[in-house]
Amino acid sequence: MTAITDYINRDFEPLHFSESVAGLQDFFAETHFSHFPVIEDGVYLGSISAEDAEAFDLDKTLSHYRYTLEGFFVRHNMIWLDVLEVFARNQSNVVPVLDANNQYEGYYEIADIIKFFNETPFLKEQGGIIIVEKQRQAFGRFCVQQYRRQSTGYGQNCARRDERYHPDLPAL
Repeated sequence: MTAITDYINRDFEPLHFSESVAGLQDFFAETHFSHFPVIEDGVYLGSISAEDAEAFDLDKTLSHYRYTLEGFFVRHNMIWLDVLEVFARNQSNVVPVLDANNQYEGYYEIADIIKFFNETPFLKEQGGIIIVEKQRQAFGRFCVQQYRRQSTGYGQNCARRDERYHPDLPAL
């Protein structure tokens, strides 16, 4: 299986505060990115949103909109589940990758991470089925409630719901 760091992308240079808003809007119009990283002297400062950029004044530079930067990123040594979580939490299709000193290394694209996810054993391997059989008399009230709590997460509320919907049945 490939390492996740093999998917660090460097196709586009990060944005700088000296960029014009018109150039920024053109960049987002040509690419499919929802966000893109902004750096200053090689240090990551945040990501600018394509939606925010649409409302910016064309005759200004990106430095006028420093307050709109969103500060999400991943470290180059993070596991893929944590990387996937950062994508989901920030509703972005691009996430900057930083080293321990906040130096910008590149970015991950969601399409590449999904491709990596498809290579994992979760989706690649067939699963197994385990059937556990137990005699009916062996289930006591506590055992049934414990099973309900673990499998459905309802806990004791499940019994109360059953009483409301099925008043003829005895409560557990």
